[in-house]
Amino acid sequence: MMRAVVYLLITVVVLALLRAVMGVLQKGVASLFQPDAGQRRTAPRSAGQLRRDPVCGAYVSEDLAVRKTAGHKTFYFCSPACRDKHHDA
Repeated sequence: MMRAVVYLLITVVVLALLRAVMGVLQKGVASLFQPDAGQRRTAPRSAGQLRRDPVCGAYVSEDLAVRKTAGHKTFYFCSPACRDKHHDA
């Protein structure tokens, strides 16, 4: 009877070890097929200084804004529609 309990315990331990090894192998193989495996992520680039749209009040990046220059002053707009409304006013 004691022999059967020992065999059962050994079987449980061996199965647990095999399961752990298979899990590690599966994760290793899966990481080989990921396109960005091993690459570090970089911080997002800044899109420039924020400027306030004089029509709607939205803040928009200088790099992405629709610009309009009047004299020596540059206005930054969130869209062509806001730029046109400012022109009409």
